Amino acid sequence: MPLARTRASLAAAAMVAAGLGATTAGPATAHEIKDWPAAGCQTISDAAGDAHVNNTSQIPNDPDLDITGLTLRVADGLLIGYIKVADLKAGPAYTDGHRFTMDFTFNGHVFSASGSAYKNGTGVIRDTLAETGQAGGTTALGVDVPSLTAVPPATDKGFKESGLHVSFDQTRDYVVVELPIADIVKYGGKAFTGTITNVDARSTIDNYAVGTIADTTNPNNTQTTDPKVAWTIGDNKCFTVATKLALSVKKYVSTRTVTAKLTTATGQVLAGRPVVFYLNGRKFTTVRTAANGTAVLKNVKPGTTVKAQFAAVSGYLGSTAQTKV
Repeated sequence: MPLARTRASLAAAAMVAAGLGATTAGPATAHEIKDWPAAGCQTISDAAGDAHVNNTSQIPNDPDLDITGLTLRVADGLLIGYIKVADLKAGPAYTDGHRFTMDFTFNGHVFSASGSAYKNGTGVIRDTLAETGQAGGTTALGVDVPSLTAVPPATDKGFKESGLHVSFDQTRDYVVVELPIADIVKYGGKAFTGTITNVDARSTIDNYAVGTIADTTNPNNTQTTDPKVAWTIGDNKCFTVATKLALSVKKYVSTRTVTAKLTTATGQVLAGRPVVFYLNGRKFTTVRTAANGTAVLKNVKPGTTVKAQFAAVSGYLGSTAQTKV
């Protein structure tokens, strides 16, 4: 959706104005993205054909800036945003560069993670600006970026040092934003758990020192007034996630109680999932995991070999665990 450049989008306006970056992360380096969202699965969807520069419908849609969705995941110590674009291969239609930003609010702090790429390689103007550290940065993390129109101007522009990495995959038409969770914890002031709100992805043209918004996934056309656009941290439903079963045994005089705990490989508990118990190699019963991810089997005879199994389903790999009680 188009988004006017207003005070409501102060983080957006500041992030696209590359000339305000006091400190930015270094240029992105080539590396492999190992996992991609399942086809058609997105955290936020956006209509195609609505990327109009400067919110002007008279300007034709630019497929290179036309965001059709955003998918989030947590993996390998990173918050990863996959911004789907209609046709990234086309390159910017109205300028040399394009810029994409992932926004969210965590613990009351507004995060904006941005990265740029350019159609025509290097350029003297862009490279000279980038050397100053004040403009033309390829990647930049902003936290609580102040309004551009504040009087007097803010001393702290809100840009932070980080390990942010942004890559452009023209084959799959994805812009991938990888932000270390350690940076979120550092600038957000608490452990990265719960939910993030005001989630959005934006595209802008990049004129090295200034930019103009073309598209956003935010349904209310604002950056800060729709907390309903939220994501539960660790909800990786659009990806095939490894799981783990851990068994514990409580011993009584004549019986044993076996507890199987089902989590993702990163420790997120999985509730309401079927765990099949086998006793001495034979299927015995199926128990669904409780809110804390545990499935409990009582009255097991001492000396029995107990195996717990979670079968693979859409989005999750299977796992097993076995012990003799």
